[in-house]
Amino acid sequence: MTTKPMVLLVGTGLLGSQIAYAILNKGAMELRILVRPGSLSDPAKSEKLDAFRTKGATFVEGDIMSPASLPAAVAGVEAVISAIGNDPASYIAGQTNLLEASEQAGVKRFMPSDFTLDYHKLDYGDNFNIDMRKQFFEVLQHSSVPYVSVNNGSFIEVLTSPFIDTIDVETETFKYWGTGEQPADFTAIADVAQYVAEVIADPSLINVTLEFVGEVATFKQLREAYEAATGRTLSERYLGSINELKASIEADRTADRPAFEYLGRQYLWGMESGKGKLTQIANDRYPQIKPITLRQFFASVTSDR
Repeated sequence: MTTKPMVLLVGTGLLGSQIAYAILNKGAMELRILVRPGSLSDPAKSEKLDAFRTKGATFVEGDIMSPASLPAAVAGVEAVISAIGNDPASYIAGQTNLLEASEQAGVKRFMPSDFTLDYHKLDYGDNFNIDMRKQFFEVLQHSSVPYVSVNNGSFIEVLTSPFIDTIDVETETFKYWGTGEQPADFTAIADVAQYVAEVIADPSLINVTLEFVGEVATFKQLREAYEAATGRTLSERYLGSINELKASIEADRTADRPAFEYLGRQYLWGMESGKGKLTQIANDRYPQIKPITLRQFFASVTSDR
């Protein structure tokens, strides 16, 4: 009987949970999930963990901010996937701890928690969260553990959230900066997870960043997709030029406002300016994956309301 290679998943939030299911459904690798100490005996978390366990996942307790807890987590692991969130206290330090443990254990590949725009094109200061990705990528480059990274543009799910505030479902308003004609990249969380499952199962992919996109569309095409899917007409609200968007961000930064207050606009600037646009989209590598379109997504949002 051939033993499948083991992958360790760290982070089971919205994206991490979908990655776990995608790996388990693909069945090419064994899945081990890092959970915080005490989670396995916590009734509040049992339903979620049981769902993973039923599909074949195993668990190990540990904390990326506690290096001593990580050797057991990475023992016997071929690849590590980090799907942690953007907490400044742990994003770089925690992943660095995990990477160092992986290096000691002889892990063959490390997938960082990227899953965003082409951050290699963005400069430091353009986006607070992406600055952290750029910093950790520099750490990765000095490690003996090969990396494999996935970029997907923006998650489709944030388009109707207050964080991005492009489509306000409650007031049925479409908001945009610039001309609204700049193409950008949008991918559903579940589709990103499917691509991750394919990439991590291919040991030949080392020291490379792959780009996958659900749909490339301009912001005005977002509006068209929403209206076509829902039968509703959105009122339009022009927010200003790209330069005015950048100026609004700099004004908040100069005023020392909390970064989260203007972080959504930083992401919008990366998309609506075109600076973070993906240009090496590799969807054709996995033609069996049929990512959800914007129109399909908006139709599902409407049906859920």
